Order: sequence, then structure tokens, then C-alpha cells
Amino acid sequence: MLWGVFVHVANRELALSLPGRNLALAEQMGLNMVTPCPACFLHHKTAQYELKSDPGLKNKIEQNIEMPLNLSRSAKHILSIIHDDAGTALIKEKIKTSLKGLKAVTYYGCYLVRPPQITEFDDPENPVVMDKIMEALGIEIVDCRIKSNVAAEV
Repeated sequence: MLWGVFVHVANRELALSLPGRNLALAEQMGLNMVTPCPACFLHHKTAQYELKSDPGLKNKIEQNIEMPLNLSRSAKHILSIIHDDAGTALIKEKIKTSLKGLKAVTYYGCYLVRPPQITEFDDPENPVVMDKIMEALGIEIVDCRIKSNVAAEV
């Protein structure tokens, strides 16, 4: 599966066609996309961003995938769905076993938050979505200044 990891470096058109096809299929089904993988999330958001800003490239991708691509559906990471759509109040309401006493350091990595104009996910310097979900579960968050790969003093 190394090809999938490096396709964006080897062939930009293919790198946009793969998530473009997924986005087109989601449109046909009238659904938004949800991804649990930060890299997949970034690839789909990048495709949306680049194809919206370049109609010629969008036409080329549509020819490659042999499907219309309206870019009318959104691609979201699962953390956004849990936090924004379900909400922490619902999480607290549904808890069956308390997780109080557990401590965690949340780590977002860079794919979820960067580049912010593409991912549109939380604060790139100090993301808190995962922290809020964990706190709703009763978990104590231990502060970590490098939770999104930002070089910082520890």
C-alpha cells in the first residue's frame, strides 16, 4: 500500500482522482464523507480545496473518474462528527461506565490541523476537540504543548 501513501508526490492528477471519485460517489448517494484516518481526511479535503479552486483541473478529474463532481458534500473527520454533530452533552448522557481517574495526553498530529485553510479543523496551534471529547468521558487531560506537532518548549 506504499503507492497510496506516496501517490500525491508521484502523480498529482491520480492523487486528486482517488479522493475525487469517493467524493463523487458520496454526492451520488446524497451523503457526506466521514473518515477515521487523518491522512485520508487530509487527502479528501485537499481534493475538495484544489478542485474548487481550479475548474480546469476539476474537469480533468471528472474525465478520469468518468463521473460528475459537484463538490457539494463535505468530508469530515470522525472527531468533528462526535464533537460538533453529536456534542459533548450527548456523550455525557450516554456514558455507562465512568472513566474518571484516567489521565490522557491528546495528540492530533499535523494531518488533522494543517494546512488550516484546507482542513478547517479546530485551532492548528492549540486543538481542543479531542480534549473536550475525552473530558466529556470523564478523562483528565494532561497538558502537552506539542499535541499538534508544533515545536514548543516542553
